[in-house]
Amino acid sequence: MKANCVTVFFVLFCVLIFSDTGASSNTTEQSKPDLLVHFDRQTIREDDSLLIEVLLSNSGDVDLTGTVLQINSPEFLLLHEVKSGNVENLPLPDNRLTIGTVTSHSLIRKIIQIKSPSVIQVGSFSLLFTVEFTNGNAHGVVSVEKSLQASLFGSDTIAGVPIALAGFIVPGLFFWVIISWFRVRWSVDVALGDKMIYSVLVSVILLIVGAWFNIGAMDVRKGIGVIKLVHLASSGVALGIIVGTSTRIYLIIIQHQKAKRQIRLAENPECIFRKLLLKNLDAKEEQFRIRLTNQDNDVYVGSLFDQSQDTLTEKGVTSVIGWCRISPDIVPQDKPAQWYQRSRMIGRIKKGSNREQIWQTMKEYYAKNKLVALYDLAKREGFKIEWDGVAHLKETEGLVYTKNIAMQWRNDEVSGAPEHQASQFKPLRLVG
Repeated sequence: MKANCVTVFFVLFCVLIFSDTGASSNTTEQSKPDLLVHFDRQTIREDDSLLIEVLLSNSGDVDLTGTVLQINSPEFLLLHEVKSGNVENLPLPDNRLTIGTVTSHSLIRKIIQIKSPSVIQVGSFSLLFTVEFTNGNAHGVVSVEKSLQASLFGSDTIAGVPIALAGFIVPGLFFWVIISWFRVRWSVDVALGDKMIYSVLVSVILLIVGAWFNIGAMDVRKGIGVIKLVHLASSGVALGIIVGTSTRIYLIIIQHQKAKRQIRLAENPECIFRKLLLKNLDAKEEQFRIRLTNQDNDVYVGSLFDQSQDTLTEKGVTSVIGWCRISPDIVPQDKPAQWYQRSRMIGRIKKGSNREQIWQTMKEYYAKNKLVALYDLAKREGFKIEWDGVAHLKETEGLVYTKNIAMQWRNDEVSGAPEHQASQFKPLRLVG
């Protein structure tokens, strides 16, 4: 009987002990606040804002003191506490909001506004909301993590290109558009895939230049935005205009130089002679035989020749010149030819120089094979110029020099390409 009483007493004692322990545990659990965070939407754009509702509930019997809300977010986002009424929203210093005391069985509601600048970092970010509090002599922490998507134009891509990479494509793309508008030769008939590769290369060069000169509007490391994309596109347009304009000017100069050297049918013989010297700056001791398609199959020999291509409107022209001899004698000069009046003189001679110094300069030109400069100087200073015209090859007499400084035929009057042979003299030489 005694044994049964002891057993019953022990069981009752254990039940009372465990009941107190459970009550204490429930009390402890109930003293921990509940944290709820709600976003009005999960995405944010550039120059945008959204509201966050933070609910902190204390269902315990003990007041919570020293309560502070800490929000860890990306640096480019700005946080403000929304006040009721007409009170101005205040920025949160260090992203901390002091709540203070949360009485037992109460609910605290806070509205936080998140603002984004015109330049943002694109991607998915995590925001950590942490509440620190004191419960009597104990300290506690509750936290909630939320995700936020930052995007440009409310999308992750532009024409299939990730926005995060837009800064590496936009400048080069606009550069290529402007270059194509200028019809630059090397920009025509380029495959689309190659254009994208070149766009990236041009963009990288522009971004490196922008970083080198510390141009903030071209620094994509700190984020991307509409304004920054406009600046990047403008840099591509500016570079395209510079390159396109420079290329067009260069091509115009080249075309002008080609036009000056182009030989036309029935042109002045001395002009033909000078143009052929310009086209053959490395002229040597050579001669060229031109065979005609006439009944006699005449053959003419000259020091230099040119054979222009046929066009849709007219046949090309074959031109040949004879030889020129310059002596130190001075002869009266007639009015200079038009080409001479417009040409730029190579190697100016100081006023007061005597004829021997000029002749010595001409010898230096000849030694360096600067035949155009030599010819221009001789014309300007009035040195005696004599001509050995284009030679006519005859079966019985051999080479017979004509009085023609230059001769021309249409290409269909010439049989094939001229024959090349060695010669004793250059097209132009000094005598005496």
